[in-house]
Amino acid sequence: DTLERYRRELEHKMDAWVGEVVSSIRSETVRVCRNIADSLAKGRIHPQHVDSVKLWVDRFKSLNFVNDQAMATALADLQKSLSGDVSKINTDAAALAAISTSVASAMAIATDSVSAKSVVGKYQRKIRG
Repeated sequence: DTLERYRRELEHKMDAWVGEVVSSIRSETVRVCRNIADSLAKGRIHPQHVDSVKLWVDRFKSLNFVNDQAMATALADLQKSLSGDVSKINTDAAALAAISTSVASAMAIATDSVSAKSVVGKYQRKIRG
């Protein structure tokens, strides 16, 4: 009885921790995307924002032990849309439109609580066997 109670308590704490990790990862994605969106609103992409996306994508890959595939795909698309020379991107309306679309997609996924709960649920099922 005591062992079962500890097991449930541990599961509850693990579930909360995994939920916090997913929430934190998605919050950072929103922050990075807002920086890009703010740049787009001003009519140009700043190189430091491109660098921050690259750094965040690399960091996300190392943190994504929960296998948040939707977020991984959205970030890969965003990084791809930002590849190339920033000065050329800033003069290419189609490139700016693609970046805008990628930012909107990444932000939509990052703020989707149903999607986040699904990621947490899949991970919980995985660790419980």
